[in-house]
Amino acid sequence: MEKEKETPQFHRRESLNVAGWDVSREDSRWARASLQNAVDKFRGVLADFCGEAGGKTTEDIEQQSDIFIQECFEKAWSRADYDATWQELRGDLGECVGHWLSIARSTSEDVDEIETAYRARLAKAILHKAPQLLDVGFTTNEFQGQTWLMQVAANGDEVMLEEILKHTNLSHLNAVSTGAFLRQRTRGPVDIVPNFDGVSVLEIATVAPKDDDVACRIVARLMDAGADPMKCCSASEGVQYSLLQFLACCRWDGEGKIWTQNAGALLKGLHHSPSQVPSQSPVQEACPEGYSRDPEIHSKGDGHKGRPR
Repeated sequence: MEKEKETPQFHRRESLNVAGWDVSREDSRWARASLQNAVDKFRGVLADFCGEAGGKTTEDIEQQSDIFIQECFEKAWSRADYDATWQELRGDLGECVGHWLSIARSTSEDVDEIETAYRARLAKAILHKAPQLLDVGFTTNEFQGQTWLMQVAANGDEVMLEEILKHTNLSHLNAVSTGAFLRQRTRGPVDIVPNFDGVSVLEIATVAPKDDDVACRIVARLMDAGADPMKCCSASEGVQYSLLQFLACCRWDGEGKIWTQNAGALLKGLHHSPSQVPSQSPVQEACPEGYSRDPEIHSKGDGHKGRPR
C-alpha cells in the first residue's frame, strides 16, 4: 500500500524557554549549557534573597519597599561568586540578570508560594533600579537580539509588561531578534514570501503567549505604546510585511488552509483600539490547572485555547 503523504504541520507555540530548544548542533549545545548553568546559579541567589527578605505571606511581600527588596537582593548577590554588580554583569551569551530572572520565573520547578511572589516582586524592583537592562540583548547567534521585554511578552506576563512600559522607548518596542532560536519557532511549514529574517516584539506577543485573550491584550498594549505592526527592512526599501501577514503565515496548516478556530480573537484584538480591549483582567483569573505556579506568567504546560498543536 502506498504510504500516505504526510502533511506538513506548523506546531504553534513551542516553548520559548531554553528547555524546548533543539540542541542538535554543537554551538547550540554549548549555548544551552552555558545559559542553563547561569540560570541554575542564579536560582541559588534567588533562594538566598528570599531568606534574607523574610516575608511570611504574599501580603507581607507586597508591602515591602523597592529599597528593602533591592538591599536584600544585593546582600544575596554579594554572597555569590560574581565578578561584577548585578546591574553590570553579562553572561557568556550577552544576557543580563533580567533574562535570568524571566527564565527562572517561567520554567517549571518546585518553588513555594513565597519564593514565587518574591521573584515577581524582585522583577519590578530591579527594573525600577536599573531600567537600562531593557537595552540589553543576547549577543550570540542562537539568541541574537533577544531582550527582557521579548521574554516578558512571550511568557504572557501582563503585570510585568505594565511595569516595563513605564520605562520603554521605541527602540525597545520595535526591537528584532535575528537569532535562530526564535526564527525556528516562528517559521512557516514551507518556503514563503516575505522572508521572516527576524522576529519583533509584536510578532512574539502575537504567537507566543499560551492564551489568546492574553495575546490580544499584550499586542494592543504594545501598539498603544508605540510598537509598529509594519516590518520595514530599511528606510529606503520601505515596508517588507505587516503583522497580519506574519500571523496569517504562522496559521497556515500546509494545505493552503488557514487555522480559523479562535483566529478571530487575535484579529479582533489587533483591530480594536486599546480602550476596547479588556486590560484589567489579571492572568490568574483565567488560569486553568497546569499553569505555572507564578500567577503572573503562563509557562510550559499551559492550555492552548483554540491553538492547533
